[in-house]
Formats: sequence, C-alpha cells, structure tokens
Amino acid sequence: MPSATPPTRLPSKPRSRRRAAARARTVVLSALAFFLLLQGFLNVLLDFFNPALRDPEFGSKLSRLQTIVAAAPDRPVLLMLGSSRAMMCFDPDAAAKGDGPAGPQPVMFNAGATGGGPVMEQLFLRRVLAAGIRPTWVLVEVFPGILAREEERAFADRPERLSAAELAAVRPYANRRGALTRRWLGLRAVPCATLRFEVQHRLGLAWPAADVTPRRWEYCEAQTASGWWPSLERIDGAARQRSFDIQRDDYAQHLARSPIAPASDRALRDLLELCRRENIGVVLLWLPEGSDFRRLYGPQITVAAEAYFHGLAGEFGAGFVNARDWLPDDAFFDGHHPLISGAADFSRRLSREVIGPLVRDPTPR
Repeated sequence: MPSATPPTRLPSKPRSRRRAAARARTVVLSALAFFLLLQGFLNVLLDFFNPALRDPEFGSKLSRLQTIVAAAPDRPVLLMLGSSRAMMCFDPDAAAKGDGPAGPQPVMFNAGATGGGPVMEQLFLRRVLAAGIRPTWVLVEVFPGILAREEERAFADRPERLSAAELAAVRPYANRRGALTRRWLGLRAVPCATLRFEVQHRLGLAWPAADVTPRRWEYCEAQTASGWWPSLERIDGAARQRSFDIQRDDYAQHLARSPIAPASDRALRDLLELCRRENIGVVLLWLPEGSDFRRLYGPQITVAAEAYFHGLAGEFGAGFVNARDWLPDDAFFDGHHPLISGAADFSRRLSREVIGPLVRDPTPR
C-alpha cells in the first residue's frame, strides 16, 4: 500500500517576516540610492549642460543674444549690464532708430538682470564670454542704491542659480559666506524640488495655480528680442505715489549712508579689470532718476558717488556718464523705473550722445 505523502511544511512565521523585512529594506535602500544618484545627475546637468534651468533669466537672455548675434556675425556687440533699472531703461530697438553712429550699427543688447549689481554684472559677462560671444563695448550701470548694500540681493535671494564654480567665485564678495554656502547646499541638495517650476516650465506643463507662478518667468517671457523689458505705458498719480513709497522704503536707508560698500567696490573693480583683460570698452552709466528719488540721497552722497565713479573710470580707462536728470518726473512709474515712453526717450538720447560717439571714436571721455 503506497505511503501517504507527508504534508508540506510551511515556513515559520518569524522566518517569513524576516525575509519580508529584508526585501523591504532592499527596496527602500535601492529607492534611496536611485534618488541620490538622480539628484547628483541633476546637479551635474545644471552646472555643465543646462544652466538655463537653474537660472532661467540668464538662459532667456543668452538665447536671444545668440540669435541676434548669429543674424549679424560681422557687427560689433554692445551690451548693457545692470539691474531691473537697466533692463527697463535701455531699449536697443529705440536706440537703433535714433541718431546714433553713422554706418553699420552695432548689435545692441540689454543684458540687465533683476536685482543685479556688480557681482551679477560680472557673472553675466563671464557667462556671455564662455558662450563664445565677445562684446566690443559694455555699458555698466552704477547705482548707489545697490552698491551701498552689504550683500547683493540677487544671490542672497536665489543662490541656486549659481554653479559650484560660480559659488566659489561669488563667495569673496559675500559678507556672510558660510550662510551663503549653507543656503546653496540646502537648495541644491534636492534640485528636483528646488527647481520644479523651471522643469515644469521647460516641459510646457501648466502651472498648478496662477498664484504660484514664479514672478521671474514674467521677466523672461515679457522681454523683447533685444533683451529690453517693457514696463508700463501709463500710470495714474495715486498708483505712482504708492509705487514710489515702496521704492523709498527699500532704498532710503542705503542711499543715506556711504555710497559704496567694500564688497561692491571689489566686485566693480574686478569687473573693470576683466573688461580690461578682454579688451572690452566700458562706459559706467548712472541711469535716470526722478527728482523725488534723487532727494533720497543723503547729504554729500551724490557728490561722493559721482567723484568715486569719475575716479574709477579714470583708473581703468573707462567712460562715465551721469544721466540722472535725463528724464522728467512723469517718465517714471516709481521714481526710477521708466515708463515705455521714457525708455524710448532715454535710449534715443543715449544713442545720440554716448553710443554714437563711442562707436566713431572708442577713446573714453
């Protein structure tokens, strides 16, 4: 009589639980390793292959600049470097229609950046040079409201726009170097979260809600092909006063003290030294301001700032233009950012009185 098949022995419950726990640990550790590798890959991508993702404002500028330079490869290039004041003030298209230089016009481009001071100006110029574009001249905005700050706000607000190499280059100008580095490391540790809006925008996906759209994309998308950012066509008196009050509260404390912070002085000198090494002509440009804004400067600050700019220009063989009173008060919507009509008037005069003579005779005056 055949023997009965012995019953199958089921694994003990403790052994089964240990195996399940081991599999779970393997899955978790594999997912963690994949996540860390992904963050490392994204950081390499951001630093070396697609900087426009970490700094979309510069990416949009560079793309526009490359397009217009490629369309006129034999023409000299003139760049405007500066803050949002420069970005709103200089309209290269209006300047090209003015009474500028006789003969072929230079390729003029507005490379201003929101919050940009001498550190940002230097960084933008280095990036442009690294992209293979060599400007013949640069107009460098000099604004005591930014130069007097102890920290350049463009990097304090968004240090993740810097590559690791750029962070090392910017650190000497930071008064709180450790805080800047820690903030950069924290933001770049998880770039898929920090830069989610940039990736979402690049993929053409809709924003989850209108009120979370990063404002920096407005700067990118509203620019013209020549880099100018048109502001407002008109503004009523009450809105102009409210806008001025905001600017007054932001800048008055800086304009009332020494016009140039030590870090800004170093950054501006390093920018001018870079231009000298690269044989790039420079004009320092103090942009227009309304009379109410000019009154925010403390006693003797205007005289001291102008003397500093003249001295710096003489030391580095640059030019200096004080255009503070080039526009009437009603040409601004907040005291120092011009309306569209004000930008056109300024750009035509700049073409006539500065760019034209510069192109005809590059010797600084």
